[in-house]
This record gives sequence, structure tokens and C-alpha cells, in this order.
Amino acid sequence: MPKTDPPFLCLITPVFDPALESLTKLVAAVKKQTLGDFIHVMVSNGPSPAIKGFIANIARDDPRFIYDEIEEEPTGDSIAILLNLGKRRNYAMKNYEAVRYLFLDSDLKILDNDYFRKLHLAHAEIKRDVFVTQVQYAGRSKMVTLPIFPIQHSRLDIANYCFTRAIAETYNYPTDYIGVFNDYRFFSMIATEHNTAILDFVSAERDGNASHTRLSESYREERKEPPPPRAGALTILTRHIHAAFLEIRNREK
Repeated sequence: MPKTDPPFLCLITPVFDPALESLTKLVAAVKKQTLGDFIHVMVSNGPSPAIKGFIANIARDDPRFIYDEIEEEPTGDSIAILLNLGKRRNYAMKNYEAVRYLFLDSDLKILDNDYFRKLHLAHAEIKRDVFVTQVQYAGRSKMVTLPIFPIQHSRLDIANYCFTRAIAETYNYPTDYIGVFNDYRFFSMIATEHNTAILDFVSAERDGNASHTRLSESYREERKEPPPPRAGALTILTRHIHAAFLEIRNREK
């Protein structure tokens, strides 16, 4: 039997039953995308019966939506959960083949129905391993758009960036770090001046469909958060990336 081509996108969402309400909204938004060449893998830490049933009902008619589990680990506090999230992301990266990978938390609100199509167009035209889109979130007095330059901790979200199969095969999302900086830490591993492109559109809103407490909020409530890591060389790299992107835009005008 001939081997079929892998889908363009593998969407990876760690799940647990309390997030079912948020996940229902995310899945509905994913279904509305004008590019349908994707799989959406939802990975649970041990059984999540409500979500498993929800996805099973969808998958009868739409096999792009997949429920999977890793062996259950104790997650007695937010630190253990944060580290377990990394294991679930890595599991999906290593076990599901695609051209590109995109992490979508269950409470993310997708704002652009052409989101995946724009990534596909950029993949064909720009040919970079890492694409960064814009993600909004509600600040204290106004909407904030990420990434903020220079990029460092708290200045980008995990939904800001997607990456190729080569990245997924080479790197692991951190599972050995205590804190809430791992989205930035993973980005700093995979992004370089030469392999990253900034795409000029707003793709999603962080926490836009939140129906449960974010793990980062639980973490801050449980213990004093350590200071953010210094930006170091990545600050310089992202300035170059942003400058190169602006130069391309100016040439196209």
C-alpha cells in the first residue's frame, strides 16, 4: 500500500477533563479553518474520559481529530503539571508525522479563519523552519500583542510559533526545568537569525476561551516566581529577524 503524504500541520493540545468547555470552542474554530490539511492531536496524562468521548464522537466523521494518552504520572502541584505538559508535547511531536507543528493550548481563541492557509503560503514562499505570528492577550488596561521585541520571557506565547519536522525530530520541549519559562526556553533552542521569519498577522488570543485557571497562574499562587532569564544572544537574533522582516515588507510595497 503506497505511503500517503503527511499532513501539513500537526496541532498539539495537552488536555484534561476540566478543559472540555474550552477545548470544545477550540475544536470548533479549528474546523472553520480554510486549510484543512492538518491533524489535531489531543494528549492526556492518563485517561480523560469526557474528552475521549467528545473526540470519539467527532472522529467518527472526521479522523483528523485524535485523542491519545501517555502513561499517567502523579501531578500533585502546578510544577508537576507544567513538566508533564512538556512530556505530552514531546510525545505528540515524536509519534505523529507532519510537515509543521503548532502548539495550541485548549483555552486559545483562534481569530483568523485563514491562519493555517497563511502558514502554508509562508512555508511555500519563505522556506524557514520557524514562523512567528502575532498573539493577543488582555492586559490590565488594553489588548497586548506578542511577541514584544526584544523577545524574552513573557514577551511571547507558545502559540506564537510553529516549526518544521526537522525541528521536531531534533529538539525536545523542556521537561527538566522548574518554572513557567519553558515556552520561551524552547523558542530560544530552535530559533536563529537564519531559520526564523516573523509573519505580520494576528492569529489568536491567549486565554480567549479560558474556562479554567491557567497553570502559570497556579504556579505563581503556589510559590514565588524566580526572575525571568536574561535574553542574551536571542535578543540580538530577534532584532535581526524583525529588521529583516521589515526590510522584506518595504521592498514589497
